[in-house]
Amino acid sequence: GLVDHVSVMSITSHESGTTTPTTTAAAASSARQIGSQIDQSNSNSIKIHYYGMACPNNTPLATVRRKTSFFNSGGAHDNNEKQQQQQQQQQYEKGECTIGAPLDFVENYNIRLTPNVDFGTAKTLTQVLRGRNIATKGMGVPGVEALTLPYIRHA
Repeated sequence: GLVDHVSVMSITSHESGTTTPTTTAAAASSARQIGSQIDQSNSNSIKIHYYGMACPNNTPLATVRRKTSFFNSGGAHDNNEKQQQQQQQQQYEKGECTIGAPLDFVENYNIRLTPNVDFGTAKTLTQVLRGRNIATKGMGVPGVEALTLPYIRHA
């Protein structure tokens, strides 16, 4: 899709360097309003996935992305789950979008590797970048959430 991710972040106080409950609530509300507007203006043909404070369970972006059919890596779900996702995606003819209000700064990048890079090498790159690997593997960039997904171009 043209826009597959919208992140609404709280305004930080210059004096304290922290966000306030008022700004985080406003960010969450704004994210839900953006999602609602996209949904209404596209006749419910786009599936909206909320994350962070815009989601009732404060679900992290990486968790939400793994559950969408757009980001399905092919091996993470069983066949019944894949069939359900395919049926849901057909219902949303224009695709899917993640919208949220994260507690920490989020910037979304898709890095497309050349065809000669095998999946194992791509996974290694992801592991080197992923912040949660700092404690367990001694590598990673703080705050980085990374996924390794095959690029499948739909005609």
